[in-house]
Amino acid sequence: MLTLDGKSIQIPDLADVFAGSTKVRISPAAKNKLSAIRRKLERQFLAEDSPVAYGINTGVGRLKDWRLAAGKQKTFQRNLIVSHSAGVGDYFSPEVTRLVLLFRANSLLTGFSGVRPGVPEKLVEFLNAGLLPAIPSVGSLGASGDLAPLAHVAACLLGEPEAEVFLHGKKLPVQAGLKKAGIKPFELEAKEALSFINGTAVSLALAAFVLHRAKKLLKVSELTAALSLEAIRGERSPLDSRLNAARRQKGQVEIAKDIQRFVLGSQRMTEAARMENLPDERVSKSGKTPRVQDAYSFRCIPQVYGAVLDTLLFAEEIVERELNAATDNPLVFEEKGGLVSLSGGNFHAEPLALVSDFVGIALCEIANMAERRIFSLLSPLLSFGLKPELVGGEPGLNSGLMLLQYTAAARVAENRVFAHPASVDNITTAGNQEDHVSLAVTAGLKAQKILDNTEEIVGLELLAAAQGIDVSEPFLKNYRMGKVTGRLHTVVRGKVPYLNEDRYLGSDIKKVVELVRSDEISRLAQDG
Repeated sequence: MLTLDGKSIQIPDLADVFAGSTKVRISPAAKNKLSAIRRKLERQFLAEDSPVAYGINTGVGRLKDWRLAAGKQKTFQRNLIVSHSAGVGDYFSPEVTRLVLLFRANSLLTGFSGVRPGVPEKLVEFLNAGLLPAIPSVGSLGASGDLAPLAHVAACLLGEPEAEVFLHGKKLPVQAGLKKAGIKPFELEAKEALSFINGTAVSLALAAFVLHRAKKLLKVSELTAALSLEAIRGERSPLDSRLNAARRQKGQVEIAKDIQRFVLGSQRMTEAARMENLPDERVSKSGKTPRVQDAYSFRCIPQVYGAVLDTLLFAEEIVERELNAATDNPLVFEEKGGLVSLSGGNFHAEPLALVSDFVGIALCEIANMAERRIFSLLSPLLSFGLKPELVGGEPGLNSGLMLLQYTAAARVAENRVFAHPASVDNITTAGNQEDHVSLAVTAGLKAQKILDNTEEIVGLELLAAAQGIDVSEPFLKNYRMGKVTGRLHTVVRGKVPYLNEDRYLGSDIKKVVELVRSDEISRLAQDG
């Protein structure tokens, strides 16, 4: 059970929420706080002679100078929601949607929005019932909050007939969904519609979910790279703790430690193994000499993946701050027994836009290195004698894993398009009142696509590395693998058999990508 109070959510709390495996409750103290603040707001700002306060008794955006009559507040709340339910595109995944509900509820519980406790309570009720709003993924500019997608969420809470929800994976009209879940529609009151949609919950949900998956993928990609090192009988010196400590980059040191642990006990990664001649290895007439420096995609794994790790840790700091942030406008603060309403720009999702772009770029580097290692593994010259195209049977008659690199190259090329930062773009809206936006949701969606692609590329490398081990094993029988890399090879072969003769590769690829996306390899990398 996760308790919300507007100040205590941490990143480790999120996995069970987006998986739908935990219930959520609201702290009684937080509800009491909201009730007390709401009473002050109603006394101070909702009488006919109250002072003008933006968003509380006025219109919004370009209509900010229009005063709202007290008797028209409820109509205005609904009008604001239905008019802003203007999103298009595919719906967000169930995982992201659960986080949206969680984050919007928790932000409102900070007390700075002045809403009644019933608003976050209704969000939590939806979350616990598994009733997930159908939220179109396109429509937010990441400033003035995630207006359109959050309006679609609010429309579901209101029971708007044209809104839709998902219940147990099935899409339903919201009123049918409410009935099945035993939930009553909700009615918003003064300030609550604006407070609901004027926040960064969608930008944050995307960033947090991508970050969670990216951290897992980094572990998987480290272990996969270690298996590739085993396949080429790679050099150990780039993993030496003295060399990596001299760089003074924390991520690099950590990655080098990880890979050293993965290949611990390996005899394939020794000078004796490297001096063995494989049939397809090119050796000079004067005989074989000790290898000097592997290619960068093998030798510089700690430097590159270490920089990725540092990027993810930085992004995690930004995301964790946002988990308990007030991102509404205006915000109300207690002062001299009453409230003061302050207008600002906490709805602007620039911090999330920048880190989502940064994470996407970092993930591209995992993909870039993995594709280069696939290319090397397929070439006898670059892999130090592995069979051409990692053919298991008769070369020429069989093409082996040749096309893995084509597919990886296609995904890498696609990543490079998606890596263009969304946060450097800007589109003006609302009659130039909103003249700078973050495009944080766009950045998050791009990062998610890069992540999807990179998981596939790492799966392709895993398939190639395992085949590389197997085609060289007859000539290296006396050289065992490291403890963890050996276990990884066993796991892969438990899903996909050795490619002896050409077969339909699509099925093999699907299985290894599913393996990459599961928790099996990341747990192995973590626990070893």
